[in-house]
Amino acid sequence: MSRASGRWAAPEWWPLLDLNQRPAGYEPDALTTELRGRASYSGRTGRVAFSPPSSRHKGNAMVDFRVNWEAVRAIVFDLGNVLLDLDNERFENGWPLDIGAADPAFAGWAQHQNLFYRYDTGQISSEALVATLAERLGLTAKQVTDYWNEILLPGINPTRYETLEKLKPHYPLYVLSNTNDLHIDWVREHVISHGHPDFEREFFVKTFYSQRLGSLKPEPSIYEQAQSGIGLPAEQLLFIDDREENVEEARRQGWQSVQLEPGRPVEQVLVGAKGMG
Repeated sequence: MSRASGRWAAPEWWPLLDLNQRPAGYEPDALTTELRGRASYSGRTGRVAFSPPSSRHKGNAMVDFRVNWEAVRAIVFDLGNVLLDLDNERFENGWPLDIGAADPAFAGWAQHQNLFYRYDTGQISSEALVATLAERLGLTAKQVTDYWNEILLPGINPTRYETLEKLKPHYPLYVLSNTNDLHIDWVREHVISHGHPDFEREFFVKTFYSQRLGSLKPEPSIYEQAQSGIGLPAEQLLFIDDREENVEEARRQGWQSVQLEPGRPVEQVLVGAKGMG
């Protein structure tokens, strides 16, 4: 790499994957939204900072949606910031100095190559993603994987297990999440260490992950696939997500849907549900 006029330019050898442009209007989400954001390099600290986009709240999004519990026959949870706590700051501060030299050119390259959308929809393997980032950023595969998963380190609050246990006798439970194999592998290891060796089967009838369905919220097809897999009418589904656009699309699909505001425990949304009295 070479420095010109005090700024780093993208090396000619960066493009490795031949990826298509992302669909118009695509915005990555769920567990991996927090990994995108806008990257900036601080000359003062010598670190790269990733500033992830926060959940958008506008209009009536902050107004509580009244759940018609009489109609609810199944509950569908997002993972990140709903069941699984995320730590943006830990991720932002976790990357090594070397990445600062590659940014902002690297961030622009990754966006141009549509790297994260393709990974979140299962079009790129974890091996390919890690190898690409390791080569481009001068890191080992383990470093890339560790840094990628930094945001997940808060893990699942033990209260969530108790909540799911209370709900399970009364409702079939599901997960609908924009995520990827690296994150799901980490979550599975995390829950094993907390006494839940088969978290997904223990609490959920089915899990709908973007990398398996080839689609991302808020794309309509991911909701259609989930509803087909659940086998219930739209009005009988309650969906809880932390992002406004995902909630809005679920409502367009006819689902009852609640946006969970930052810092609000999901148990507050579930007041009125069977088993939560």
